[in-house]
Amino acid sequence: MKKLLSIAFGLLMAVSSFAATNGLTFTPSVDITAGGTATITVNMDNQPDIAGFQFDMIMPEGLSVVSNSKGKMIFDLNADRIDDHVVISNIRTNGQVAVLSYSASTEPYIGTSGKILTFQVKADDTYTGTHNIEVVDIKMSTSLGKKVEVQTTASIAVNGPAESYSNGITFTPNVDITAGGTATITVNMDNQPDIAGFQFDMIMPEGLSVVSNSKGKMIFDLNPDRIDDHVVISNIRTNGQVAVLSYSASTEPYIGTSGKILTFQVKADDTYKGTHNIEVVDIKMSTSLGKKVEVQTTASITVNGPTSTAVKTTGITIDKLYAVMKEGENANFTAIVAPENATVAAVKWESSDPNIATVDENGKVTGVAKGVAVITASTTDGTDFKAQSVAIVDKDVKQGIKGDINEDEIIDLTDVSLLIDIILHQ
Repeated sequence: MKKLLSIAFGLLMAVSSFAATNGLTFTPSVDITAGGTATITVNMDNQPDIAGFQFDMIMPEGLSVVSNSKGKMIFDLNADRIDDHVVISNIRTNGQVAVLSYSASTEPYIGTSGKILTFQVKADDTYTGTHNIEVVDIKMSTSLGKKVEVQTTASIAVNGPAESYSNGITFTPNVDITAGGTATITVNMDNQPDIAGFQFDMIMPEGLSVVSNSKGKMIFDLNPDRIDDHVVISNIRTNGQVAVLSYSASTEPYIGTSGKILTFQVKADDTYKGTHNIEVVDIKMSTSLGKKVEVQTTASITVNGPTSTAVKTTGITIDKLYAVMKEGENANFTAIVAPENATVAAVKWESSDPNIATVDENGKVTGVAKGVAVITASTTDGTDFKAQSVAIVDKDVKQGIKGDINEDEIIDLTDVSLLIDIILHQ
């Protein structure tokens, strides 16, 4: 085979003196579907003694010459125009498809015009748009091995289906949130390549808001992998809707045609419960030329909160400022949690010095030894509110001691301080 190729290509060195028109022409344009095939016809105009021809093809990405089951490319010579002619092909190291036809006995082709060769090209499953097969290094030679003058290049347009892009903005359809917590919303954009801006409004249900920074500015984060000089701005309209706009000052299109474009967080207030929807309205997209494109104009984001909301405590007090008792005696302290409907009303009791006075889980204080102990009641629902009273323990409690020690008609910490001083220093 290599010897035949060498002989055949060697025959193409001399220049023919024939005056007839010589040339190869290719089907100038064919239509093809993604994954489909198209037939290319090669015609040859030639002087009567032409016995060989060759050409190379530069195949665009996504196109290949159809092969048989053994992987050999299929090129079919027109039986009406050949004698003992054959056609051989291979792929060069540079990727070009080389095609050579010749007669081992140097017989000329039959006739001087018409179809000489056909072959099929196949498109891959993603082939779109129009791409050209470039034909280069076209040559023809006579039966005497003389090269004749021909046009050396040609081009075949292979028209695939038009590139199809959907335009639209979609939102995380469903998120869970806790009362007082946050949830992240992702915005995806499918777009044709020249989209440079988009906008939408959001109608927020009661109890939900967009998370803001320390300056009160709502936070919307563009995906850096899909932007050039694009920015996003937002504000709250007079009707309460959250308006979001993204654009490029230089009208640059976004990078890519699909995927995440934006994220933001929503925050639920402390009483948020149940399921509520963020309604997205007035969705718009525009090209780098400012032309609006057709998109779905609304969307809905479901935000699922708890079925019931815990009522947090707002404070705690103890029913008395102090209690005076002998060693071994008891006094009952009562903790009052606000509000009355707090979900968790239980409290934790502690004594600052159990060697002087102890306190149980119900607020029962027992005097142990002479001295003063601070009794603390704390909320247990995570709010960590505290209230404090004083347990005063003496071996011999004087009867008739009044709470209003300084007789100002007010029982307060001043009275407690005076009482402690009286008992502990008498």
